[in-house]
Amino acid sequence: MGATGAPAASSSRTPQVPAPQSQSRQNGGESSSSASSSQPPPTVEYPRAVAQSLKPSIGAFIPHTDHIKKGLTYLTDAAVEYEEFFGEQGAKTAGSTDKPSSRKPAGRSKAALAAHASQQAFSQDSQIHQMEDAILTAVDIQYQMDAERAALESLAGLISMGGRLPGIDLQTSYQELLKTEVKHQQSLRKQAINQTGRGMDRPLLDFRTKVWDYHHMNEPMPVGNLDGAVGEDDDDNEMEIVMTGDSGQQSLKCPLTTKLLEDPVTSSSCKHSFSKDAIMGMIASQRQTSCPVHGCNRPITASMLQPNKALARKVAREKLIQEEMSQAQEDEYTTVE
Repeated sequence: MGATGAPAASSSRTPQVPAPQSQSRQNGGESSSSASSSQPPPTVEYPRAVAQSLKPSIGAFIPHTDHIKKGLTYLTDAAVEYEEFFGEQGAKTAGSTDKPSSRKPAGRSKAALAAHASQQAFSQDSQIHQMEDAILTAVDIQYQMDAERAALESLAGLISMGGRLPGIDLQTSYQELLKTEVKHQQSLRKQAINQTGRGMDRPLLDFRTKVWDYHHMNEPMPVGNLDGAVGEDDDDNEMEIVMTGDSGQQSLKCPLTTKLLEDPVTSSSCKHSFSKDAIMGMIASQRQTSCPVHGCNRPITASMLQPNKALARKVAREKLIQEEMSQAQEDEYTTVE
C-alpha cells in the first residue's frame, strides 16, 4: 500500500527507553557458543512507562486522518464543480468529451483490467482520472496510517500487560506488528470493497456518484465490466480476520453474550465489537486479555475500546424491527369477537 505521506511511526516514533531487564540470564561464560545459538532470545520486559510514552505518538495519527477525510471531501466537491462546467446533460460519460484520456490499464490482471474498464465507462476525461488517482492515493495512505496506529497500540498493550514482544527490541517488535496490521487492513479493505457491490473503495464510489448525479440524476451510472474487480488475483490468505458473517453484513450480536449488543464498543486494535459491560468485565477479571473472537488474538485493554454510535443505531433499528415483527405476529393470531 502507498505509505507515502503517512507519518513515520517506526524508529522515529519509538521513544528512547532504559535498557530492558532480561527475565532469563545465562551463567557468565559457562554456555558454549553452539548452545547459546540454539537457545531462543531471552524475554525482555520494558518499564510500563514506555507504554504511556507511546500514547502521544498514537494520538498524533488522529489529526492526519481528519485531514485525509477533509481532502476526500474537497476532491469530490472540486470534481462536481468541474462536471458543472465541462460535463454535458445526456452525455454517456462524465467530464468533458473533448479531453479523451490515453490511459492504459495498470496491469494485465483481472482486477487491473476491470478497474480500467470501469474508469473508462464512467469517464474518459484525463482530469477526472487524475482526481480519481488522488482519491485512491488518499485511501491508500489512510489504510497505511490505520495499520501504523494499530501496530503502536498493540505494542503499547503488550508492554503494559507484560506480554512477550514479537521481536528482540521495540523497533523490531513494531515492524513485526506492523506487518500483521498491514495484512489486517488489506483484509478490511477487501471486505469494504465487497460490501459496495461495485468493486471499488467507498470514497471512490461516493466520488463517482456525486459527479454523475449532477447531470445524470435519473440515469444509471455506467460501471463497465466489473468481473474480477475486487481482486481475484490477490492472495486470499490475507483474509485473516473475519469481521462479518456469511451474509457479508456486520453482526449485531455480542460474541460474549451472543445477544444483541448493548452499549456497543469497538476495539481500535482489531475492530471487533462487544457489549460494553461484557468486555469490560472480561478485562477486569484477567491480567492479560486477548480478543475473544475466534481466530483473533490481538490484545485488548480498556483504553482501546471506543463507543460505536453507528453500531448502536443499527442495533436500535434491529430491535425496533423485531418488536414490529413480534407485534404483527400477535395481531395475526388475535381473534376478534
